[in-house]
Amino acid sequence: MQFVGDEAMTAFIHAFCGPHLLRLCPGFLQDFWDFDRSLHVFLQGVPRIFAPRAYASRKKVLDAVKTWQKHAREHGGTATAPGGPHADDDDDPFWGSSFFRERHKMFLEMDGYTTPPSPRKTSAQYGRTSHHIPSHPNTSVDPQTNPVPTLRARNSITATSWTVFELFRSPSLLAAVRAEVASCTTTSNNHGHVQFDTDRLLRLPLFQAVYAETLRLRMHFYVIRMPGRVDMDIRDWVIPCQSIVCTSTTAAHMGSQAWPTGLDNEYPVDTFGAGRFLTRPNPPPPPPEDPQTGHSARPDAKPPAREEDSQTAHGTRADAKTNPPTFSLTPVSNSWIPYGGGPRQCPGRQFAKRQILLTTVLFITLFDVEILGGGADVKEDLRSFSMGVAHPAGKVPCRMRRRRRERGGL
Repeated sequence: MQFVGDEAMTAFIHAFCGPHLLRLCPGFLQDFWDFDRSLHVFLQGVPRIFAPRAYASRKKVLDAVKTWQKHAREHGGTATAPGGPHADDDDDPFWGSSFFRERHKMFLEMDGYTTPPSPRKTSAQYGRTSHHIPSHPNTSVDPQTNPVPTLRARNSITATSWTVFELFRSPSLLAAVRAEVASCTTTSNNHGHVQFDTDRLLRLPLFQAVYAETLRLRMHFYVIRMPGRVDMDIRDWVIPCQSIVCTSTTAAHMGSQAWPTGLDNEYPVDTFGAGRFLTRPNPPPPPPEDPQTGHSARPDAKPPAREEDSQTAHGTRADAKTNPPTFSLTPVSNSWIPYGGGPRQCPGRQFAKRQILLTTVLFITLFDVEILGGGADVKEDLRSFSMGVAHPAGKVPCRMRRRRRERGGL
């Protein structure tokens, strides 16, 4: 799964930081993921002597950022005033996207943002928001370009890896999504590259359901709120003013009373089931119950062995033309909170959704992947619980090959 993460992160870094960070520091990706997997070390305050690898990976990431910034200053001016040959462009090849240059310029004008923060402070901030990279107070990392944009994409890229994994380990679900995606796929006349109708792609019901279910199952963090001026009344409970409230997304996402589990509990709440987010305009009547067992008495009787084989009952294949399913978050809007909730939920959620879906559709369109051995049952690494999307606890052995397309290709 790190292969997916590396490919997605490489594209992200090129888009937001330009080409020189990875060119100058080819080991940056591995160092970044090593640091990311060691965040619990910094949040727990483990001394360097007991976690030398974690501190070494952090130093390598910081050194890479400093090397990139030094090169950018020598060839492209400063982040707030690029002086290179593309200084007037929206995207500068040395400093990267203008979005981050403008954002850091705004922060630079704020009081208290002129000095890089301490390692412990930035580690804690990164753990809460994925916005900051730990630095040392004596380092020369420019505040304009610190935090590094790659940290902002950490959750969406890890979520992409899980989305790709869920599709490739379920052949029937993969086939259904590919059939749905085919309606949005075009081929460029100039180069024969595969292209997608993005607006249409983002509205596909099953594809959105897979995306939503991945975040429900894999996102683990705390939504933190504080009543600022008055007490907060929640049913029979009163949250005093100026009190901090922490809400676990895991508790909300795993509540058995809030989440549908399909016919005869086909996909329990702790398993992957895209059907939770699919509804039918005219759902078929439930099968009659067996008077002896109290369970549904279906003619075929044999229950599905895997969750993906049960997708038919929820609109992924059966009656797709006469009674197509629709995607909806409305029934679970108060329980599905991977981006937080209310007016302060993540402002980058629409960008994250685009990144996850577009990267996923490229992988499933261009490649066939066969997951081998016990890779289909990989568990989550919860050592960094509460920091966002969990990494897999182990490697996923697989066999990958390029798909052949009838028209054109990449």
